Amino acid sequence: MPNAKRSTTQKQPRRRRRRSKLTPEQRARARTIARGRRIGVVASGVILALAAVVGLLFFARPTTSEVERRTLTAFPTLSWSGFWDGSFFSDLGLWYSDTYPVREQLVAADQAIDGLHGITTGTQMVGGTKQADELPPANTTTKSDSTAQNETTTTTKKKEREHVEVPAAEEMAAAIQDQITDGLYVKGDAAYNIYYFSQDAVEEYADAINAAAETLEGKAQVYSVVVPNSSGIMLSEQEIKDLGGTNQVDAIKYFYSLYNDNVRSVDTASQLQQHTDEYIYFRTDHHWTSLGAYYGYLAFCEAKGIKPESRDAMQHVNFGDFLGSFYSELSNAQMAANPDQVEAWIPNGTNDMILYDTDGSEQELNVITDTSDWDVTGKTMAFIMGDQPLEKISNPKVTDGSACLVIKDSFGDFFVPWLVDSYSTVWVADFRYFEGSIPDFVSEHGINDLIIESNVSLAGGGVFGPAILGRL
Repeated sequence: MPNAKRSTTQKQPRRRRRRSKLTPEQRARARTIARGRRIGVVASGVILALAAVVGLLFFARPTTSEVERRTLTAFPTLSWSGFWDGSFFSDLGLWYSDTYPVREQLVAADQAIDGLHGITTGTQMVGGTKQADELPPANTTTKSDSTAQNETTTTTKKKEREHVEVPAAEEMAAAIQDQITDGLYVKGDAAYNIYYFSQDAVEEYADAINAAAETLEGKAQVYSVVVPNSSGIMLSEQEIKDLGGTNQVDAIKYFYSLYNDNVRSVDTASQLQQHTDEYIYFRTDHHWTSLGAYYGYLAFCEAKGIKPESRDAMQHVNFGDFLGSFYSELSNAQMAANPDQVEAWIPNGTNDMILYDTDGSEQELNVITDTSDWDVTGKTMAFIMGDQPLEKISNPKVTDGSACLVIKDSFGDFFVPWLVDSYSTVWVADFRYFEGSIPDFVSEHGINDLIIESNVSLAGGGVFGPAILGRL
């Protein structure tokens, strides 16, 4: 019948299969790509698995970094409060990444790859820059009359009585890294830190120095040694101005103008300015050289009123090629082709030193260690073995019982060896790792002089001052 419906069981016509329009060569290429992707997935899985296994090698984890010249993050202590607020797990993650077993080798490989990019010529700014505060004249204080000065003194004493938290290790490490990378000016085969003045940070640092001097009044003399970075001495004033930086010589004068009369300021900048034609700063690293530190030592002796030891009477050594923090940051081919040299002068009285670690252990080391065979990035560990919690140097040739405590940043590593022949005992504490009370330490060990040394960027960086206040 013409109007009858079709049976639902009637077979539908088979849909013809579309034939591929790919040529045999294209199909072969597609199979090759698919096979390559499968191999890539498997290889990535194997690499991740190996990385996980390496990460579990607790015994192979480093405790120090030769490249960054610092102690790496320690395994966190488990506590109920840290467990519940999550800080333990944050610290655990930081420890895991900071102490990965092949961390240094991976950094070196990354630098080698970056080095393939070729030589960069001319000048350039690398890293972030900051807006510097306007620098007041050095003879201007925040309080202009005697009443205001009394208020300043009262405020300082009040801060002494208040509890001040020592900045966390991560915060101090970040401040140091900022010092190296922020405002980094590259000029040929050398780099320079540009200093940006911060009014609040400088006043905070000055408050800490004044508080230390007041706390130790009648017990120990406080010396402040603020060291200019290489840009403040080796670059012209116009270059610094064009780069938006602050004149470091004027900034240090302002630092010192904020101190009370019981603080003795050490004018390192004037000494260094007289020797700009000498090798007083590294080109590939942010520190001064041992020779530069010697001129800082001459300035200290002038402030203290003592006769300095002549370096000509000391044994002079050269530990060879060195590539420092700027090179580690930049992987600059011009720097690699023209490395720095690590020179040192061994003290006459002694080259022996005792290192006291935070776990109570002791090691007998040298004030100047021969690092000739060390990695090219670790040569400056020659100076008091870098940044350590506490060290003691006893000089048997100085018998007057004099003793000093040097609280320092890494610039102090180069400065301390020059002090050895001027004291019976030199105690050295890095501001990041020293534990305990400064006044108690001064009383217990008969300290005559507390020498607080910092480069200008770190002194004005917001962490050094609280680190001192927190230990008074």
